[in-house]
Amino acid sequence: MTDINTHAGNPALDDPAVTDALAIYDQLTPGERREVFRTLYRAVTAFNRTGDIDRLVRYADSVKQMVALYANPEVRSAVRDAPHTLHDAGGPADLGEVLALLQE
Repeated sequence: MTDINTHAGNPALDDPAVTDALAIYDQLTPGERREVFRTLYRAVTAFNRTGDIDRLVRYADSVKQMVALYANPEVRSAVRDAPHTLHDAGGPADLGEVLALLQE
């Protein structure tokens, strides 16, 4: 497959970090995939409306943390089994705090 979105600094399509993230994405449920895209588009829309680059940075950090969490099958199951409520916490969660909560 040709990478039509090649820009200086972008990792290759077969970069190990990208490959690992796609393996996690392939394991997401349709609802989880929808939420990833919804959150992405909210960050893009917020950036377009405000010009606040931190919106995109926070989203990038969130995705990186999700990939790290979901790489562990036990954590992934705990996240899926936990009760969920929709809310905007106002910022990224600390990965260590999330893991501690899931282990309780």
